[in-house]
Formats: sequence, C-alpha cells, structure tokens
Amino acid sequence: MGNDVAHSSLVGNPFSAAIIYWILYGIGFQVSVHTISLYFPIFMAACTCVAVYYLAKDMGGKTTGFLAASLVAINPAYLSRTNFGFFDTENIAVFGLVATSLSLLRSIEPEKPFRVRFLYAVLGGLALDTPS
Repeated sequence: MGNDVAHSSLVGNPFSAAIIYWILYGIGFQVSVHTISLYFPIFMAACTCVAVYYLAKDMGGKTTGFLAASLVAINPAYLSRTNFGFFDTENIAVFGLVATSLSLLRSIEPEKPFRVRFLYAVLGGLALDTPS
C-alpha cells in the first residue's frame, strides 16, 4: 500500500555513487558510500560547469563559454540542488542534458574525421541514456 520503489524511483544517483565507490575502493581509497553521497552533487556541479563552458565555447568562443559557465555556477536554482548533501536527481540530470547536447553537436561537425564524430555520437547517446 506504499510507494512502489522499483517503478517510481530514479536510479542514476545511487548507481553513480556505487560505481564511484567501487572505483575508489578498487584503487585503494577507504571512503564510505555516505561520504561519496555527500560530495557527489558538488562533483557533478563542477562537471556541469566544465561541460557548459565547452558547449558555449563551441557556439560563441572562449568569452561566451566563460560567461555561460559562470552563470551556471552562480545560478541560485542550480546551487540549491547541488549543494553539500543534496543527493537528488537534478545534479546528474543537468550534466546529462548538457553532455548530450555537447556530444551530439560535436558529432555533426563535418570538419572532424568520421571516427571522432562517431565517438562523439556514441558518447552523446550514452549521456542521453543516463538513468537519472
């Protein structure tokens, strides 16, 4: 009579935290899943700012990229969802959205070799399929 967790919960954050935990544990870092869950939103916010920089840089140059990344970094709505300990779906979903746009736009640039465009297309598809 309660919430059907298997069908209503999004699994992007728990799986991402578990994968990061396994990677860190595998290379010798002794961290807890709780610690990873606390710092994961901050890490994803930083990754999003970098992805926004490259997306805007491709569209309008370095100044545009820096301005766009700065605006994302100080956006109150985004800051409230990526602060320390806010382990919800927005932090990875926004990164997936920006990474998908960046990868797919780079995959259609005709001056790049086919292998590079294919790699960007695959990365864009994987970012689009991020289970957030």
